[in-house]
Amino acid sequence: MCYPCSAYFDKGWFCPVCLKVFDYDAVDDPMVCCDFCDRWIHTGCDNIDDEHYTMLGESGSLYKCILCRGEKEEVYDKHHKKVQRRKQREPTRGKVLTN
Repeated sequence: MCYPCSAYFDKGWFCPVCLKVFDYDAVDDPMVCCDFCDRWIHTGCDNIDDEHYTMLGESGSLYKCILCRGEKEEVYDKHHKKVQRRKQREPTRGKVLTN
């Protein structure tokens, strides 16, 4: 893993489903923040279509990611180690990240 990618990964700036890192200032794919684990998930990694994505951003409804729903296991390899989950906090209620 290159240095910039490992730095983003160490900060927790990656999708825990596909393990692709992202930069908050230059997001390639739309992402949604899970209100239960506080991690950012690519909409495509959780099969969120454009209509549902827009609804999440506008309605402020709670979003529970595919991992928290137990529908998918996290994947790790020698370059990606499990990151400690942050403390439970107030829900973000439909917080979305766009390009």
